[in-house]
Amino acid sequence: METKKKTWNNGDIPLSFEETKRVSPLFQGQKGITLVALIITIIVLVILAAVSIMLVYRTRIVEYAINGTMNYAGEGINENKVLEGTESLIESAVDNIKKINEGMISDTEPNPPTLPEETGLPKEELEREEMIGRYVDYNPQGTDYTVDGTYSGTGSNQTFTANLDTDGNTMKWRIWGVEGNKLLLISETLAGNIKLQGANGYNNGVKILNDACSTAFGNSNYGSAIKVRSINQDDIDKVTNMTEESQRKAAYLNYGTTTRPSRYQWPNIYGQEPGKTGGGGSLDRSKQSSWVTGTTNSSFTGKWTHYGYSISTYATKSMYNALLTNMSASSTNGTLSHTTYWAASRCVGHINSYVGFSMYSVYRGTVLVSWLFASDGHAYNYTYAVRPVVEVNLDSIVVGGTGSGTNTNPYSIAKK
Repeated sequence: METKKKTWNNGDIPLSFEETKRVSPLFQGQKGITLVALIITIIVLVILAAVSIMLVYRTRIVEYAINGTMNYAGEGINENKVLEGTESLIESAVDNIKKINEGMISDTEPNPPTLPEETGLPKEELEREEMIGRYVDYNPQGTDYTVDGTYSGTGSNQTFTANLDTDGNTMKWRIWGVEGNKLLLISETLAGNIKLQGANGYNNGVKILNDACSTAFGNSNYGSAIKVRSINQDDIDKVTNMTEESQRKAAYLNYGTTTRPSRYQWPNIYGQEPGKTGGGGSLDRSKQSSWVTGTTNSSFTGKWTHYGYSISTYATKSMYNALLTNMSASSTNGTLSHTTYWAASRCVGHINSYVGFSMYSVYRGTVLVSWLFASDGHAYNYTYAVRPVVEVNLDSIVVGGTGSGTNTNPYSIAKK
């Protein structure tokens, strides 16, 4: 008896799943997945996932990825700031060029660059010739100084007013130069008057002028980083090329002449100076640390140490001449009124057959000497203005963090 196999025809009834398995060749020899195998597979996958996650965290891959993304974003922000700053500089430069072409600003003396406040102007920048006469916003916080009448030789005390010039205005300060690590500032106008007289005026003139400037124009907020003193003849000689003996001799023929007076009275401080032979010392003409009074009557021989000259003839820079001379009262070119001012340095010379003991002074652009005492015992007196000088220690002070060095926008000054 022949058995017929069932086939899939359009009209046939579908076989059951069991029948299909039995009949279809696709299922011949196949076995199913057991539940145990499936569970083991899932457990293995979970273990592998756990190990992978642990490795990711231990190797800090996620942290590196996050940091890298943040750094990339930060650099993008910085780059945008740099581009914005560059665009501003370019726009400013183009604007200045347009103003120069239109005659609105001068291109003959451009303002030096202004650096960030935390750095200020470097020493090399401050030493440039173009910086002479630039304005610095130094604000003294001094107190009035009492000039003792005994030491000045006048017999009566004087009050030297703090923080103001001779006209009662706030003092302005300008760059004089750099010496070592010190920036020197000079007052644009003159401070109040001081009278010196006789032997004690010569004995103590240097200390009186320096102490008056330190007290009236100092600022304790800067500590020892800023010192104030009077201008002296050494300051002037340095910018007029008069530092050598031969240069002074060429400018003033009597300089260095040996002198022996007919009378022998001399102020006691002269015994400490190198000009006096037979017992002289080494005290510098612009130095004095303690008070000296009185005179000595004895014979002596000395050298003529005073000289005078026109500052404009010897000034090494035009701005030095403008700052020192006083042919007009214009503050725009750095000059002063016609008032004479002291230079805190001593000197000696002849008055007829006598030796004259004097202090230096500046009048209408000329270095002069003003006799205070003669070897015959005669006393003289003079009342002149004072010219302060500020010494700024660049190791401790930042100059030029802001400002452009002009009269209306001076360089800033601050402690580091």
